[in-house]
Amino acid sequence: MTNNENKTQEARLVLSTPNLSLEIVGSETFVSAQAQVFQSAIIDRLQSGCEDQLTAATTQLPGPPPAPHQPPAATVPFPKVVHIEGDTVQLLKKPPGKSTSEKAVATVLIYLWAKRQKGVDRVPVAVLREECRKAGCLDSPNFVAALRDAREWLIIDDAKGPRTLEGGITLPGEEEARRLLEELSNAE
Repeated sequence: MTNNENKTQEARLVLSTPNLSLEIVGSETFVSAQAQVFQSAIIDRLQSGCEDQLTAATTQLPGPPPAPHQPPAATVPFPKVVHIEGDTVQLLKKPPGKSTSEKAVATVLIYLWAKRQKGVDRVPVAVLREECRKAGCLDSPNFVAALRDAREWLIIDDAKGPRTLEGGITLPGEEEARRLLEELSNAE
């Protein structure tokens, strides 16, 4: 089945009379084409004075449920700290920390936690660098070293080649991110 077929709506046409019952089920295109083929027979039957009941119902099939690791957007916690919409994550508050590197690590932890909520486990370090720049905590020459120093919380590797660093979050990193999110959420 192609993506277009998955997105089509299911349609149903039902014609019932005391002596006849006709039901056409399928895509809207199919049902419309079949209705055209049977149009004259349907009109003749209706005009013959029978007390026919003609009902057409079109229902849209629901999409697939979200994956277990992707909660619906309405249930994402910490809406005062992080906004998640589609593939976009936006940090709404400045990260805590005394030094630039602490703030950068906090920003990366929160960002990776939010991406994990959308089912994304790895993010290019260039994207993490840009998030830290937006948050005002980018120490460019020491950025990757600061992330690697937080090895308990972060995974920084070059699985796709030496020039393609990616970042991921560990289980303790998720716990630290939640702690940071709670701290920021409770701060006014």
